[in-house]
Amino acid sequence: MTDAGATRAAIVTGGATGIGLASARRLAERGFDVLICSRTAGNVDAAVQALQSAGRAGCAAGVVADVADPATPERLVSTCMSRFGRLDALVNNAGIYEDVPFLDLTVETWDETVNINLRAAALTSVAAAREMVRAGHGGRIVHISSLNAIAAEPGMAHYGASKAGLVSLAQSMAIDLAAHGIQTNAIAPGWIRSRLTEDLLDGLDGDALARVNPQARAGDPDEIAAVVAFLCADAPAFLNGTTIFVDGGQTIAAAMP
Repeated sequence: MTDAGATRAAIVTGGATGIGLASARRLAERGFDVLICSRTAGNVDAAVQALQSAGRAGCAAGVVADVADPATPERLVSTCMSRFGRLDALVNNAGIYEDVPFLDLTVETWDETVNINLRAAALTSVAAAREMVRAGHGGRIVHISSLNAIAAEPGMAHYGASKAGLVSLAQSMAIDLAAHGIQTNAIAPGWIRSRLTEDLLDGLDGDALARVNPQARAGDPDEIAAVVAFLCADAPAFLNGTTIFVDGGQTIAAAMP
């Protein structure tokens, strides 16, 4: 995937908190230079400082950007190239999660969710893949999907559709980009403890969590990041176009009365 002896570089969208930050940290530990982006300047600055402190000097950089802006993908790729000189991996992690009952769904809610969760991943992948093809060294692209791609929950039609789209996008990209040495896969997390879920999870007791998955707990962002790092750094090229569920066994557990 990469030139012998060269330091690899990755872009992680939504990389300032949660799964994104954990993934950026894992990649930096694996020797990647990492460019993160987020809409909040304070979060970007804090994340870059944390990555720099834990890794090599100059191994991290940040961009304050909204991935829903169609100009952002080219900006991220050009910044990565100017800062690190190459691009080997892209992690499409940026996303939003909003509970909206189906009968209350509006065009504004639908567009905001789909534009951030799905369209941004597609456009950023196009920009990144073009650079990977131009450089001729292949690459890895990872989409952070969700258990909701295959299992619905109330008030999440727009979210589930966007995450299902990422699974399909990974498959299509794998077909179109394989000849260029670019592998694309998706990860579908189950319940992961983050700023978006901690209020809900803190209100659940052990019995409630045992009905969610066989391990009776929520996952940690670093458990998703470990799979991200595997797909970006270690996975064989023959692993392509698939979705890996990291959910504590939730998808294989039969519903209990």
